[in-house]
Amino acid sequence: KTRLKKYNLSGNSAIYGLYIDDGHIMAQIGNGPNKVPSKTCTVGKAGAASKLIAPESFKGSVKGSSVTLTWDKVSGADGYTVYYYNSSKGTITEAGSVKTNKFTDSGLKKGKYQYKVRAYVLVNGSKVYGDLSSVVSKSIK
Repeated sequence: KTRLKKYNLSGNSAIYGLYIDDGHIMAQIGNGPNKVPSKTCTVGKAGAASKLIAPESFKGSVKGSSVTLTWDKVSGADGYTVYYYNSSKGTITEAGSVKTNKFTDSGLKKGKYQYKVRAYVLVNGSKVYGDLSSVVSKSIK
């Protein structure tokens, strides 16, 4: 087993995201979950999770007040997390997690919705993520 590095956080800082970059587990540290991280640091080696690629063929369809998103399965993934993405603010917020390569966001109000998705593996009960997909934009009329 590899011991992860310990980081002391101060003030309102917290770890708001983990992701894989070139075989390393990276932590995003900031002052809020929807803010651009103030610091990114390496916390350990990713092992099998580093092989998770960004989901491909990410697309969506609209029916009434729902958006259904689909993508190609990622080999080795235990599941997927879908995010709302706001390109103008640079924020990303979790919309939900699924075990399959399909996610339906329902009960939406009129407007434009942007999404990203990424695969994860479970390591000691925690999600370790692969790369984020491209953006899918859909509008509810």
